[in-house]
Amino acid sequence: MKVHELGHVVLYVRDAERSAAFYRDVLGWRQVVPPPPAPVEGFVMFSSGRTHHELLLIEVGDSATPIPQGRRLGMYHFGLKVGDSDDELREARERVLASGTPLLGASDHGMTHSLYIADPDGNEIELYIDVPGVRWDDPAVLASPIRPLKLQGDPAAVMTPRARRSPPVPARRPGAVSRVARRLRRTRRLR
Repeated sequence: MKVHELGHVVLYVRDAERSAAFYRDVLGWRQVVPPPPAPVEGFVMFSSGRTHHELLLIEVGDSATPIPQGRRLGMYHFGLKVGDSDDELREARERVLASGTPLLGASDHGMTHSLYIADPDGNEIELYIDVPGVRWDDPAVLASPIRPLKLQGDPAAVMTPRARRSPPVPARRPGAVSRVARRLRRTRRLR
């Protein structure tokens, strides 16, 4: 067996109509079932056009247990690519903030520039762009330390790297290489 790609994500939500408005109107995801303006009744599906659907929301009602805070098992966040440039990420940031959705964090991961938000039920979402010209096949890049995000053309960092629900990774000295990056480099030399 070989996994070809991540096909879709299914989330339980308290109110499918409220969540549909967020994913459709704030994030600009195309609602495919039920087709707008039909009312949302119990579930709703979204697609970017890549496949039949990438997101399915299933309503479970107000009595459902909320997502626990802090260290826990399960999904941390899912990522949505919102463009190919810092300008497009900046536009996404402005649209999200204009909707009243708070920004939870912003990070430069080396290979991506990322903003973090939460949907109405607290499911965390990473809005990101791939940094042009970065080699994704370089393990040192993939394991590089997270830095504050400074979008090209902005005078200062958007904010410090995102606060995590789980305990933060200890801060590293500037220029220090993570243990994972060192291990990956050693592995490459041994081949």
